[in-house]
Amino acid sequence: MDFKFSSWLPNVVSLTEAWYPGMEGGTAVANILFGKTNPSGRMPFTWPKKLEDAPSYKFGYQDNDNVLYTEGLKVGYRYFDTAQVEPEFTFGYGLSYTTFDYRNLHLRKTGATIVSGSVEVHNTGSRDGSELVQVYVKPLRPSVERPQHELKWFKKVFVPAGKSVRVEFELDKEAFSFYDVRLGNWRVDAREYEIELCRDSRNVIKSSRMVLDSESNLKN
Repeated sequence: MDFKFSSWLPNVVSLTEAWYPGMEGGTAVANILFGKTNPSGRMPFTWPKKLEDAPSYKFGYQDNDNVLYTEGLKVGYRYFDTAQVEPEFTFGYGLSYTTFDYRNLHLRKTGATIVSGSVEVHNTGSRDGSELVQVYVKPLRPSVERPQHELKWFKKVFVPAGKSVRVEFELDKEAFSFYDVRLGNWRVDAREYEIELCRDSRNVIKSSRMVLDSESNLKN
């Protein structure tokens, strides 16, 4: 696959990627291009500027008998964002014929390792559309090596033009835990975490910090 868009991408007005559209894919793409449908798709992976930037290329190894990957947790956007490698298209990226604004982010602890939150998604454009709300968790000063942040909650919401929708979410212990190889079990660090409300993995719209004040050993 040729990842090198740099020679022509800056010279085109728009780019549409249809993936596997199926039998009626042409109709669906035409409706988007002619404005009958407002697109709301998002990138399901990070698209690198060149193949050499991908973690599988950097950490992978193979011979006639073995294929070995040594990237550990640094897969996809977890690697690109942690290593600060600039991609061509970020994980979670997508465009729309309207615009959205996020307002009044509220977070509160509802348990030792549970954070509940809510945010208002406002459609600031003239077209009805859907927005994908993405919530990432960033551990601050973790006890073990971890990715910079990870997507822990998402939801697509339809918002009429000029209207707002209140979105509520909950991050439970699984959103903050990691597998401790010494314990042979899942664990939550009693530390500070940054909750990031994002448009994609690189575009943090709003964030707030929460302290989990107890450490829990989580049973399988």
